[in-house]
Amino acid sequence: LKQRQAEEEKIRKEQEARDERERQAQEAQAAKDRKEEAIRIEQAKKTQEEQEAKEKKQKEEAEKEKKKYEYVERAKKRIDQLVPHRKSIEPFEKNKAISKRRLGMKKMAN
Repeated sequence: LKQRQAEEEKIRKEQEARDERERQAQEAQAAKDRKEEAIRIEQAKKTQEEQEAKEKKQKEEAEKEKKKYEYVERAKKRIDQLVPHRKSIEPFEKNKAISKRRLGMKKMAN
């Protein structure tokens, strides 16, 4: 009976030791997983920051490029506004009497 109890005690202790080793291994794996997850999160943040910086730089370059040719756009708008005025003045340019009067004014001015 004592021998059987000793064997059972030995088996129980071995089982507890195995359980303890298994628990420690699981804790170690969990700690390792947490570290890896923290590293992945940090890398993701770093990548996101780099992407944001890259997008910001591209946006700034696009703004610079836009400002560079802004005067051309304004000039085109002004020219488009002149077209109706030219059409309204066109009959005076082709009118013979008005052109003679202008020529007379030019002669007087000179």
